[in-house]
Amino acid sequence: MATQKSQAPILLLQWLDDSETKEIRPAFKSFRREVKMVQVEAANKTEVLHAITSWLRGNPNAQFLYIGSHGSLQGFGPNSNEYITWRRLGTTLRRSKRLVVVWLGACHSSHATREWQAIHGKVPARYVVGFRGKVHVDELRRALRLLLRMTRVEKVIYADQELDNLRRILCCAVVTMHYPVMLPNKSRSYLDVRRFKEKLGITFKEYLHSRRIPWTHRKLDGKRSRSLHLHKHKHLTG
Repeated sequence: MATQKSQAPILLLQWLDDSETKEIRPAFKSFRREVKMVQVEAANKTEVLHAITSWLRGNPNAQFLYIGSHGSLQGFGPNSNEYITWRRLGTTLRRSKRLVVVWLGACHSSHATREWQAIHGKVPARYVVGFRGKVHVDELRRALRLLLRMTRVEKVIYADQELDNLRRILCCAVVTMHYPVMLPNKSRSYLDVRRFKEKLGITFKEYLHSRRIPWTHRKLDGKRSRSLHLHKHKHLTG
């Protein structure tokens, strides 16, 4: 494991075999001077869960979690013999007092939110960026660099713009964003932002505005990241 920095707003977590390319290494090298980040290369399931819980515990500035690994419809991990289910990841995240944005750099990772439906109480993540189907490591590298760039405030990128920006730079992979919405039974489920018009009758951008979400700024290690408030909860938009 790499040395961790306390109060870091970003955790870059990789779980792959030793011989495989790690997309978090160049990203960490490029952005570590701009913002505090935790870089962890986990060797097993225990180290993955420990890295997440220890980063979240007592860290009021925790905002963005990136997980890079192989993915399937069931979960993520270095191979088919050792993996963490999407449901287990959601349970781990829900136990924390912090609610963070989750970036899932893995094949089939959009399936995670299918396991996080009809939730009563706290949701696992503010919103989730993932991939439908397969994604190549080169595209993961490009996506992660852009996600990190979009935390800057020199040119503010809002939540409703993030997905379009990602899709412009990816030639093959299908990137998705899922956002939690309230259901008639007062539970919450994650909805693909491209389906807001179909399901809710308004676009994702219109939904954000309809909730009267005021945009504010939060300090992020000397810089400022964008945040918003919804239902009395703070939402950091990446």
